[in-house]
Amino acid sequence: MIAIDVMGGDFAPHELLAGALIAAKKQVPVALFGPEEKVISHLKNLDASWSLYPIKIYDAPDEVAMDED
Repeated sequence: MIAIDVMGGDFAPHELLAGALIAAKKQVPVALFGPEEKVISHLKNLDASWSLYPIKIYDAPDEVAMDED
């Protein structure tokens, strides 16, 4: 299983979710952590059939900005 903080990184969440979909399409289970509505919206834009793959979303609505201590 791969666990991903989808809001972490310079090109988040798009690039992270695109990579997660590649893994999931190869039947690698993926756990995504981030704001659930935002994650689902991005997944739908990347692949309307995303829910057919082994992807589990864990709602983590709080984000820590890069400039926060």
